[in-house]
Amino acid sequence: MVRRVMKPSIDQRVISCDARTVIGADIRTARHKLGKTLDEIAVRLKVTPQALSRIELGRNTNTELLAAFARAVGLEIVAQPKGGR
Repeated sequence: MVRRVMKPSIDQRVISCDARTVIGADIRTARHKLGKTLDEIAVRLKVTPQALSRIELGRNTNTELLAAFARAVGLEIVAQPKGGR
């Protein structure tokens, strides 16, 4: 018997993502648009490429490194109060 695994729709994935995952994906997209590798940015930030990869995957909670990585790819992280105001 072959079982087919259905992938969730985009809306379901967005709802199930936490902020770290969404921010990490945005950083990865921006990095790709710049044509930069993790190695290139890691050298600039004096960290390992693995540390940056963990951020892109939503696994790292070091906010200082997260903010530095975002700036390195031209993004800014802005905190918003709950409710988006």
